Parts: sequence; C-alpha cells; structure tokens
Amino acid sequence: MCSHAKTPELSELKDAVVHPLDPVTAKEMQSMKQIVGEAGYAGPNFRYSYVMLREPDHKTLGVWEAGDDVPREIGLLVLDKSNNVAREMVVDIPAHKVIHNREMNPATDGWGPILDEDYVAAETITKADPGYVAALAKRGITDLSIVRGVPLSAGVFGYEEEVGRRMIRVLSFLATENTHSMFAHPIDGVVAHVDLTSERVVRLVDTGYDHVPMESGDYLDPKLSGPMRTDMKPLRITQPGGASFTVKNHVLNWQNWEVRIGFNGREGLTLHDISFADRGTKRPILNRAAVSEMVVPYGEPQPTHEWQNYFDAGEYQFGLPRRHGRERLR
Repeated sequence: MCSHAKTPELSELKDAVVHPLDPVTAKEMQSMKQIVGEAGYAGPNFRYSYVMLREPDHKTLGVWEAGDDVPREIGLLVLDKSNNVAREMVVDIPAHKVIHNREMNPATDGWGPILDEDYVAAETITKADPGYVAALAKRGITDLSIVRGVPLSAGVFGYEEEVGRRMIRVLSFLATENTHSMFAHPIDGVVAHVDLTSERVVRLVDTGYDHVPMESGDYLDPKLSGPMRTDMKPLRITQPGGASFTVKNHVLNWQNWEVRIGFNGREGLTLHDISFADRGTKRPILNRAAVSEMVVPYGEPQPTHEWQNYFDAGEYQFGLPRRHGRERLR
C-alpha cells in the first residue's frame, strides 16, 4: 500500500526525488518527523532509529518508468523511553500518513540499535552504583575520574531479570594522565549489566581478578616501532584528463557498467540495478547488493566477556557520517 507523487523537476528544489530508489532526502526526513509527530509519537521521550527508505518490490520497480509517479515510504523504529515501548512504523510521504504501526516484542524483535546517548547514560549509571565503586576500591582504584566505562551491545542470553529490559553491558578501563591508550589498561575482572530504562545496574559480575596492566599502550613509541620509514615513495591518485566515469541522479556509469547508488543508516552503501553493456546489449547482473550484517563473535568464555558478540550493521550501523578529509587518499 502506498501513495504516489509526481516526479518534480530537478530545478524545483535541491533535494528532488526522481526515482523510487533515490536515498531519503532532508525534506522527506522533515516530512516524516511531522507525520509521526501528528500521530502522537513526538516529544522529549521519543527516539527515532533505522530511518530508512522502504524500497518498492521488484514488480513495482520493474514497471516503473521515468516520469511516472514516485512511490516513497519511510520505515523507522520509534522508542518511547518513558514506558520502554518500541514501535515499528512506516510513513507514506506523499499521502502524509502513517500506514503501519506495530508495537514490538523485545523477546522476538529486539530493541533496535544503540543510541549515542546510551553510551553516556550507561557510564554514568555504572559509576553511581555502590557495588561497582566497591569492586574498583578492592583493586585500589578510588578516583573514578580516570575510569572509563565502555558500554557495548548486550545481546540476549536468557537472563530472567533482563526480560523486557533495554540492556547494555559496561566494560571498564583506566585512562590516567599519561595513558596513550586506555585499552592497554583494562579493569578486566568487573563488568556491569545496566538497565537503561530503570537506570540501574541489575547485575555486577566480579570475578575477583584484580590485575590491571599498567604498561604503556603507545604503539607508536620509537622504542617499539623503531624510526619512521624513509623508503616509501609518495602515492598520488590523480585524473589529469578528467574522470572516466559519470554520476547523474545517483546512477554511476563506468566503462560498460551501470549502477544505481543508494545509501541508508543501517547498511551504508547500497547498489541497485547493476548491469553491463555487452556489445550493445544491456545485461542485468544484480538487482541489489549491500552488506546485510557483519557479526564479530569474540568467543571468550570468561564471565566478563562471554556475551561479546557484535552485530556491527544492525546494532552500530554502517551508515555513519564520514569525517571530512578522511574518506580518500589525497
């Protein structure tokens, strides 16, 4: 179910949508926020995540032609922090209405990705817990200003006290004045299991292991790495004659290849309608390509690490903003 809007002229507005697979624009994002707010899901307690284009099915895409109306639906997860309820929603942008609204079951659906604010909250909650403070004191650590709590995704492991709770687990490290890397100084015998909704530590694991390595974590120390190399010649990537590819309306053409480029917060880069011009015949190669997930199972059986098992795309999301100047070789 979806409504349609006439394809705008590119000159009409900066973020015009001319194809059903075009990435979500800033204007569409603003419309989505307004529609969701009008449905009663806006305010200081609400958080939005997984705000992504709901791509039309293959049948719709197969018959769509340039100049046709453009179907545009945006899916998102909405978390109400006041009552710990998460919802899956779909907004029809041209129709200006919510067309799908389902309360999620954390046991089967999970909670969605970790929010930036969760990292700060989890560290604050952990440092305020008397049991955690006492565990550090047993290790001779009483200055919490040099302790860094590192919250990580919790996973689901069948703990009864965690059912229905939005959990995160916190490892700890020392970051002294002369520390080059706090990760060289793990407080490895303690981990806090934090409920972000009730804002408290529901379980503190203390194995009794109290050794905190204090060796320098400076891997650039010349004593370890030796002097800087001087045998490497400069690498410069230039195109003095101009680019050998073109990009127009999110379509990349290079040599005989044609690829429609998309992007979203969870997967990052997406590729669509990949084809190759074989002696004048356009041959379809692939409808869609993207990284669906990258799982990193640590496989560490110790009680403080047995839960570490990251879903990097689903929980941390691949589509993070780049840092200007760090995205390519100069």
